[in-house]
Formats: sequence, C-alpha cells, structure tokens
Amino acid sequence: METDVQLDQSHFDETQINWERIAEPQDDQYDTQITLEYAQRAGYTRRDVGNCPTFFDGQVAIRPDTTIVFALDCIPADPSHPNVSKGSDLLRHWSTVYVQFQQLVDSVSLFFYTPHSFDLVVGSICGPGGAGFGTIAATVNHHVGFAEALVHEMAHHKLQALGVQFESAERLVTNPAEQTFRSPIRYDCLRPMTAVLHAQYSYTYVSALDIHIINAGTDAERDRQIAAGSLAWNLPKLEFGLDVIGKYVTVDEAGADFMKGFYAWSERILKDGYSILERFQIPPLQFEHPLV
Repeated sequence: METDVQLDQSHFDETQINWERIAEPQDDQYDTQITLEYAQRAGYTRRDVGNCPTFFDGQVAIRPDTTIVFALDCIPADPSHPNVSKGSDLLRHWSTVYVQFQQLVDSVSLFFYTPHSFDLVVGSICGPGGAGFGTIAATVNHHVGFAEALVHEMAHHKLQALGVQFESAERLVTNPAEQTFRSPIRYDCLRPMTAVLHAQYSYTYVSALDIHIINAGTDAERDRQIAAGSLAWNLPKLEFGLDVIGKYVTVDEAGADFMKGFYAWSERILKDGYSILERFQIPPLQFEHPLV
C-alpha cells in the first residue's frame, strides 16, 4: 500500500487550496497533504519510530507516554495485545484513511480499562497524546472501539492543524468563543461553535469507518453489533449536530468551501448509515438534547 505523501512546500499557496476537498478524506491524499503542511508550519516534526514496536505496516510507533493523565482505572496495555492488530486492520476497509493515519499519526499510546474485560464492551476511552499533533492515546478493550478511537482522535488532530481549535479558530470558523451552542456529543454545558464542529467532525469519521467496515462484510455478527451499538446511536446525533451547525455557524471564505464539502460528505454518510440500519432492521435511537 502506497504511503509516501510528498509535499512540494515551495509551491504551497494558501489562496489556491481547494477547501471543498479538505473535509472528506480524498483518495489522492490531497487533504492529508494540506493538513501536514499546516502542521509542519506550526512546528510539527514527525518522530521516527526508533526502537518502538510498530503497527500500520511499521509506519506508526506504539510509544509509552507517562506524561498523559489518562482516565481512572486505565493501565498501560501490552503492544502485543490482539486488539491492536485487529483494530488497526479494520481501517484497511477504508484504505484512504488507513494511508491518512500512517501520515498524520506518528505514535499511539495504549491503555486497558480494567473494569471491563477483553472485547466485552464496545467503545474506547481516548484522547490526545502528550506530544501534541500526531500522538494519540486509546484503550484497546474492544477492537472495534479501538479502531473508532483512532479515527476519532485523528479527526481532531486534522481539524486543529487546519486552524480550528476547541475554543478558537485561526480560519474556517468565525463564531466568537463566547457564543455557545448545544453539542451533539457533550450534554453538560453549551459549547463554542468550534467545539461543536470538533464533536461533529470526529464522529463523522467514526460513522464513516463503521459504514466501511460493515460494507466489507467480513463478519456478520460484528457488523450487526456495530450497526446497533454505534450507527443507531450516532446517526441521530450527527443529524442534530448538522442542524445546529447549519443554522448557526459563521465562516470565512475558506470555511464556506470547507463546509460545502463537509455537508455533502455528511449527507452521504447519513444516507448510507440509515440504509444499513434498515437492512439490519435496527431502529435508530431517538436523540433529544437535555439542554434547551
């Protein structure tokens, strides 16, 4: 699988970026190239894997990180844990993002959530790694949850490199930080539009991965579990988030194009996701945000 993304930095011209192609992962890795350029301009230098164990065909290090204040009851996981390869291999069903992950992430720190046994509960506890862009921490209790965590966190890194932080933005989004809205994922408080977009974007990646895994059709029982345990929960939340963003987001010129591409991608994900739920005869779970 080709993984070498070449950046011609001497010809990088921000005014020529096709922002409509940035939101959705591109087969030619165009969005990956632009993301890496912005990350490198902000000071990112990819770390070599060194002597660390690796995965993603030797491109990504499995690197212990003692600087992370991770979730309670989580302990470091062995790099040889079977869910590491099982989870990462699920990304092969979405080959575009498999390559993107190899390029945008240089290391992952693994943890195990001790109250839940191996592959019992779908999901993962995840967050950024201690070294900033390109580093991720995630639990490996469930192989599907681990795979979802990888793309979830990579989506946050990508959006941040493009200029959208959780509480502010250099480009794309122009809503002031003091203007807050209901988030499709967080329910304890209203959030700035930048944080709402982060929640929406990360779970869009998760749902797209779910769809690719299910459409590959390699494990019928697992496919049904993903449909019931992830898509049925997340698709109504994504619809809610799209409604909030569509009504209230304010953008610059680049953001207008970015959002155009993002809306088009989101519409296809919702269509394909609901089609899968209908095929499995799994009803989507009704979502009502607790905050008014």
